[in-house]
Parts: sequence; C-alpha cells; structure tokens
Amino acid sequence: MHEWFCGRTAFHCHRTPPQLKCLMPLFPDIGYPKQKLALKRQYNDACGWKNVLGPLPLDTIVSEPDFRRKGAVIQPHLWSGEPPSPSFYDDPDLGISYASPQFTLLTMATQLSVVQLAMAMYEMCGSFAVFQPSKDLQKALDRIEPTRLRWPGGWKQVMTTKGEPTSLWKRDPLVELPDLYAYAQHLDGIRGVKNYRAALKLITGSAASPLEARLSMLLSLPRSRGGEEFPTFINNQRIDLSSSAARLAGKSTCYADLYFPETEEHPAIDVECQGRAVHAGDQQSEADANRATAIQIMNIEVIQVTHAQIMDERSFETFCDYLAHKLQVKRAPKTTRMATRAQTLRSEVLGSWDSLGGGL
Repeated sequence: MHEWFCGRTAFHCHRTPPQLKCLMPLFPDIGYPKQKLALKRQYNDACGWKNVLGPLPLDTIVSEPDFRRKGAVIQPHLWSGEPPSPSFYDDPDLGISYASPQFTLLTMATQLSVVQLAMAMYEMCGSFAVFQPSKDLQKALDRIEPTRLRWPGGWKQVMTTKGEPTSLWKRDPLVELPDLYAYAQHLDGIRGVKNYRAALKLITGSAASPLEARLSMLLSLPRSRGGEEFPTFINNQRIDLSSSAARLAGKSTCYADLYFPETEEHPAIDVECQGRAVHAGDQQSEADANRATAIQIMNIEVIQVTHAQIMDERSFETFCDYLAHKLQVKRAPKTTRMATRAQTLRSEVLGSWDSLGGGL
C-alpha cells in the first residue's frame, strides 16, 4: 500500500534539504505488519528516516475507514472525498508522496495551536527552514556541499562565526502568502479550516529567519492575543539605494527586516533583527554596519534589536517602549489579563523552533 504523508510528517519532509534527500535510500514498503516492524526497529538508525520524517507514528491520509487502525508506525487520518488542490507531491528522491505546503498546513491545523500553526506558515512562506541533521548525515553533507554551487530552491546551510553548521537553512519560499489566502477560500466545511484561517490572519509577510517571524508575531498580534499591536509593517521591504548608499553597501538593493513606512508622525523605520552570531566575524560585522548606514542614507531610521533582547522579557519591554516613542504611538499599561496572555504568547513563540511540528 502506498503511503500519503500529511500533517507533521509532511512538514518534516518540506524541511528536509535536497542535499540530504539525494543521500537517502528509497522509503521501504510498509504495507504489511512485518515491514512496519522492521522500519520501527531501524527508524532511529543512521540511515536518517527520523531526520526526514520526524518522530513516529507517521501521519498519513487514508480514504477508507478500514485503514484507520492506528499503530506504532502509522497514524492514519481519514479524508473523505477529493483533497483540495494542490494536494500531494511525489518525491522521486525519497520514493514517497507527501502533502503540498498548503495541504500540509491544513492537516496540521488540528494538531497545533493557532499560534504554532502561524509559526509553521511563517516558515513555509519565508526564505528559511529549520533542519538539524544527525552527526552522520552532517558528515555526509559536508562531503557533498562543496561539489555544487547551487541546490534546487537555493538551499544553503547557515554557519556560525567559527564555520560550524547550524540548524538554520536559507532557501526560496515554498509557497507565497497570496497562495495560502487563495487556498483558504476553497475550504468551507473542511475540518481544520477555522484554525487555518485564524492562523493566516496572524501572518504579516515573508520572514527571512525564525527571529524575524517571532518578532513579527510579538509586535503585530493584537493585545487580546498577547501581542503589542503595533502599526502595520512590511517584512523584508526592498530598498533601492542611491549611488552613494550603494557604494557604501557594495550593492544596489537592501532589504529591511521589519519596515514601518513613513507617516506624518515619524520617518520610515527599519527594525533590524540581530540573531545569534552566524556569520564570518569581523568582515561580516563591517558589512552589516555599512548596510545599516546605507539604509540610513536613504532617510530610513534603523533600530537594531538582538536575539537576547527579544528573549529577555524586561529588555523586550524596554525595546517596545523605545519603538513606540519613535513611532509616536502610546503604549497603554497592560491589564492583568493582557499580561497573562503576553506570557502565554511568549512561551509559544519563543520556544524551540526546531521542534515545531513535533520534536526529534
């Protein structure tokens, strides 16, 4: 029996870089109990299936009630009728079929909270992925990475200042935000649609890192959900540089992380997210400083916020006070209920992004 993976299992498939997929054997046939037992015994081995598909049991779609029996390896989900299009992708490298980004998110809508589902949406329509290879797979990746200049989809692993691999990957978006909205229009009456649409409303745009997505949610969500409810901003706004700014930046275009357009009350403001060090030391620091100055030459004020400032509640409050001052907006004191909801939101948004959709 051919398996059709959905939900958290499909989400893990979408997180898997093509560099690793080409190293994997074809997924084994598990149509019979003995074959399922064999996979269970070997699942945590160095072959890497746990890395690709996530923890057991694996989420699958079935069309007949007779196939709904749950086991240690398979968690079937009954789907009556034709799934909304696009529904499934065939992956020749792995020999499996798994849900499209849109259908993956819909089938995760009953597995995650609305906030967690929004985080998964940010990753799907963002230019990043989070994937932590096992030690054996990382060694294999290190051997093949120098052999190719560009992988399909622009997948590239981000390194630390010491040249060590991280779980953060840069890649092209898997789906565009307008596509998620278009998909939502055809889901009336389908299980999970309420959470899917609610999560979609929390997305501000295409983020380039988990830190940008986290900050976007903390700043944009309404206070009723624990957010700061700042004015509308744009994720990764393109800025065409003047000739003088371009000479300093070494390029003609920059992108602002969180861009607040100019109004009568304040100039244009770019909030830049400074993640934990993942670049090449002093040379990259100089390039970042030149880039910030180039953006300021374009009459855009740059405000930098660090990973540590976002993670520390008091520091984040100080940052929000400063941003509100620059935007000329008032921050009313939080009620006890608002403060509780803010704590809840922070616990979800600032948790381990690696384990989103089911940890390894």
